[in-house]
Amino acid sequence: MARRMTYFGPFDPTEGDLVWQKTVRAWVGEARDVAPAGWTLRAAAGRYVQHRAAMGCSPRSAAGEYYRLSVWIRWALGQGAEHACDVDRSLILAFVTHCQAENGYAPNTMVSYRQVLSLFTKFLLSQGAVQTDPMLGLWIGRAMPTGAQHVLTSAELNDLVAALARRAACPDRRWGWHYRRDLLMCKVLIATGIRVSELCGLRWRDFDAAGGTLTVAGKGSGPFAIRARRVFVCDPRLLMELQAWQREQADPERALFPPRRRAPVGKGLTPGAVDRLVKSWAVLAELGRPLHAHVFRHTFCSHLIANGADVYSVQQLMGHRRVEVTLDVYLHLTEGEVREQWQQHTPLAAASR
Repeated sequence: MARRMTYFGPFDPTEGDLVWQKTVRAWVGEARDVAPAGWTLRAAAGRYVQHRAAMGCSPRSAAGEYYRLSVWIRWALGQGAEHACDVDRSLILAFVTHCQAENGYAPNTMVSYRQVLSLFTKFLLSQGAVQTDPMLGLWIGRAMPTGAQHVLTSAELNDLVAALARRAACPDRRWGWHYRRDLLMCKVLIATGIRVSELCGLRWRDFDAAGGTLTVAGKGSGPFAIRARRVFVCDPRLLMELQAWQREQADPERALFPPRRRAPVGKGLTPGAVDRLVKSWAVLAELGRPLHAHVFRHTFCSHLIANGADVYSVQQLMGHRRVEVTLDVYLHLTEGEVREQWQQHTPLAAASR
């Protein structure tokens, strides 16, 4: 049985008896009665792990971040960098070269180092241990994502909906219900761009038929939770289909998309189950490429921006904490679009008009 993810809440990583907790305890001891500007790398790392634990990071995540930092600190000490104030961009780049060129680290491994080092340097900056963030604007690991390959075209979306609609019309009493559920779920993902976890958490109490909205719970838990927000169901046909689907499931505590017709009240599909269903939809519609559930979110946001929607409005619809996330992940142009923009706006073309 798969274990459910649990929010552990704040904890003290220096109170345990595991090896990594003992090490963090020793590192934190080095920072006692020392100003941040005078922290050693080990002291700064100990304070960072302690800070992350206090902010709600799970013990498993804290242990993973400790491991990445310990590998980096061991290497940095070998380069003569002993204090937090010695951390600069050249040190980070030298570490990247060491990992990729000399040790052959995989791109995904480098991404995990980037994430931890980025959080660590932001912590140092907030404490005054460094004057600038050496990780700012630095990309490590996989190639900078453009996101274009993760977006479905309008034709592909139409093919997907049409294929599911054909199956939903199936006279089979048992499987017809599942296909109708899948069709409605696909349309909600396309129309709202909500996260898969948000889709799985929807209950009928979250559906406002009069206002045409769904209230989604947001992402995460504890201090890092993204607050609940309302998303709009603007298509009248989809709204009518949701109301018809609601009449079959009168209890407001029932999930919008239960795993089966007579599922217990409150039991909904899991994100893994939704992802498997989406993969089967791609095969059914003969899209010719693999598909996962998060693609619908990329598609929703990318189509909004491509059709002239204001970035700040898109940020609110997507539920992003910062507009930078919207810009970095979803504001992308294909090579053909870049060429078209150049042809339209290059000064030489303007002079020749």
